[in-house]
Amino acid sequence: MKRIKSTFIVLSLIIFIFIFSSCHQTPPEDLEMPHENCVMVYTISENEYIRILYNINSPFHLWGEWVKGDKTEAVYLEHYLKPSTFAGGDGGLICNMKVFDPAETSHLLSNTYNHTYSFEKGAMNSSYLINSQTEEKIPITLSMDKNLDFYFSWVSQIYIHFFNTDNTIYKEETQNFWYDFALQQGEWTVNGTAIPIRMEFAGVTPTNVTLRVYDISGEQEKEILLAYGALANDSTFVSQDLSGTMFYEGTVTEIKIVKQTK
Repeated sequence: MKRIKSTFIVLSLIIFIFIFSSCHQTPPEDLEMPHENCVMVYTISENEYIRILYNINSPFHLWGEWVKGDKTEAVYLEHYLKPSTFAGGDGGLICNMKVFDPAETSHLLSNTYNHTYSFEKGAMNSSYLINSQTEEKIPITLSMDKNLDFYFSWVSQIYIHFFNTDNTIYKEETQNFWYDFALQQGEWTVNGTAIPIRMEFAGVTPTNVTLRVYDISGEQEKEILLAYGALANDSTFVSQDLSGTMFYEGTVTEIKIVKQTK
């Protein structure tokens, strides 16, 4: 009798654990993140929607816009909560979407935002947004758009023109280096020796652009220049905040990358 009772208790515990774990697992149909580059479109109504870019190779990765008829706000999906940013659900962290006034470009840089909204079940599986201040729930329907060939309406025309790489090269005459983004080729010439390089820009506004240059001559590429600066116009990047191994510290105080037609 004791053996039967013990067996019954063990079986009961196994069943309880199975049921408990099943109830607390994220459903298998829930998506953790997009399977390919896309624009995540959250439709609220016929005239209101949110678009957020998912493309890790773009400086606008997880940036987007909230279109409300004739009004547009810039939005940013906080990405440091991954992987729960996308899946959410039981045991997952709630992810936040920050809303900015696109007219105040400095706000995008200083992280000063107007509002914060939360997805109740991650960015991929939520049926509504929650206003973090008022707790208002806004119904949303998610769809995926594979058209990536566009800029959000709040992006500066100066920025768009500078980063249009068609039939152009980017040159620094004084330090003697250049890069062709279309061909993904470039060189930095030092004392008559040409070093193959890769150039990389980052930033979403003309007033805050970061340049990185990598030496790709070896088996592993290594960063040789880091420059923080801004676009002086639609064809020139200027930086006076420099660090790297290509010159002695303090000997070079400014660089200018000029976009030129081939």
